[in-house]
Amino acid sequence: MEDGALIAIRIHYNTATVEPEADQSSVQLKVDNAVDKQAAIVKIFDPRWLVPGGMSIAAGDADASHTFTYTNNSAQTFSLWSAGLHMHQLGMSASLTLEQAAGQDDGLLEIANWRFGWQGTYFFQEAIAFAPGDSATLTCHWDNSGADGVTTESGEGSTDEMCLGMVYGTLAD
Repeated sequence: MEDGALIAIRIHYNTATVEPEADQSSVQLKVDNAVDKQAAIVKIFDPRWLVPGGMSIAAGDADASHTFTYTNNSAQTFSLWSAGLHMHQLGMSASLTLEQAAGQDDGLLEIANWRFGWQGTYFFQEAIAFAPGDSATLTCHWDNSGADGVTTESGEGSTDEMCLGMVYGTLAD
């Protein structure tokens, strides 16, 4: 990062259940001249979900679901160190599964009884290889059978919904 470079930080608030108040967020950054390994956080989701009607959750549907599979089509193997899932208020369950080209399946992260506050990052005890030809499948389930009778779409607001998987990884040794 060069001197004078700008960093944009996006903060996502939920004011649906509490009165808004002054922001008390803080950020600490550390910049080093070099790192042992470059890392990245990769978001896994279907880009078609971002357009109107792309991730519709019908009113009255007690078990709506959407699934997306991302395949590692690169020539690189990555080491995955953590995973996270993100949904909003209607979420029931979500999972991120690794299907290895060699035929073995591993559950990276599964939250069978979703709670809105569980939008964290979960670290693995050991790195998990994500090799060429491997796929990561994201599946989310929602309960939209409530009395309001409104079809819900993907969106940023807390009354909208999301289905987002995230992995933190580095290039494998």
